[in-house]
Amino acid sequence: MISEEKAKKYSLKITKEKRKNQKITIIKTKIDMDKLSNKTVNTLKMLFLESKWLLSLNIC
Repeated sequence: MISEEKAKKYSLKITKEKRKNQKITIIKTKIDMDKLSNKTVNTLKMLFLESKWLLSLNIC
């Protein structure tokens, strides 16, 4: 049990080190909605909505 706990701590430490090197990138795009299918438009709208939910969860 102790070795499992140490392995978990080590894994978290490695993950934390990896994330230190990651950079946040923001990409702004414009989408021509006239050229997309209805399914694609709805998917994009839901992705945007879900990202707003996740953002508000992180802020709270």
